[in-house]
Amino acid sequence: MIPDPLAELEAPTLVTAVRDVAGLRVVSARAEAAAADAPAMLFIHGAYHGWWVWRRWMPIFAGFGNDCHALSLPGHEGSAPLAVADYVRLGQADYVAAVRAVLDWIGRPAVLIAHSMGGLTALKAAEAGGVTALVLVASASPKEVGRMREYHLDPTRPVLPPAAELRDKMFATIDDAAYDAFYARLVPESPTALNDSGEALVSVDRTRLASPRLFVRGGADASFNHAADRLARALGGDWIVIEGAGHDMMLEPCAFEAALVVERWLNRVLPTDDGVRAEP
Repeated sequence: MIPDPLAELEAPTLVTAVRDVAGLRVVSARAEAAAADAPAMLFIHGAYHGWWVWRRWMPIFAGFGNDCHALSLPGHEGSAPLAVADYVRLGQADYVAAVRAVLDWIGRPAVLIAHSMGGLTALKAAEAGGVTALVLVASASPKEVGRMREYHLDPTRPVLPPAAELRDKMFATIDDAAYDAFYARLVPESPTALNDSGEALVSVDRTRLASPRLFVRGGADASFNHAADRLARALGGDWIVIEGAGHDMMLEPCAFEAALVVERWLNRVLPTDDGVRAEP
């Protein structure tokens, strides 16, 4: 049974909603007192996950005055189900189209906050404009940075690594019960999308990225994704390491600390009507 998204946000003071946007689940949260034109944010998950990986960050950023939206990519939790034969053919181009569809629905420029494989999706989506800033957490790499693994996945079978293998790659700190609940919620990923990112088959044109960029990495991240400073050198932007954080830092005890680092960076790089965003 899929949990109720609004109950999961655990933020009764927020205005929340769950919508279907072009067959995609979109969960939204904003403060009751937020302005109608509050800065928009779109959260993009990575491989195997769904919108729910942002369930701790969304109330934090909404509390800072942002209009927050998180989508589940095609075939992921809450979005329209797909036949396996169709799902395994989904690649980065399909995920980028999904992100652009939600940006069109939001109707104004937005900050993209993306995780892991979703970081590559966000970079490609940002080439088309309408993005005020990019925050890329443990991002996958485009061709300009290089491949992250040497092997090729079977393109006919969705992929989900065994629980024991994934735990050390995803988390620095998590108890057994929480990890069991986390793993039960994952979905097998499209091998085409994983090959696009893992083998660096997607090129990103840095000259088309007009918005400021922040690359975030956990100091205890054991995944094979490239370091934040390497991504920043290749693609331009700032970078930071959150010491002690794992790959899924948004679900770890350091979630608030990491979100605060991101919000302070946004305060520094994003213009406002009066020249200053509110300090968290």
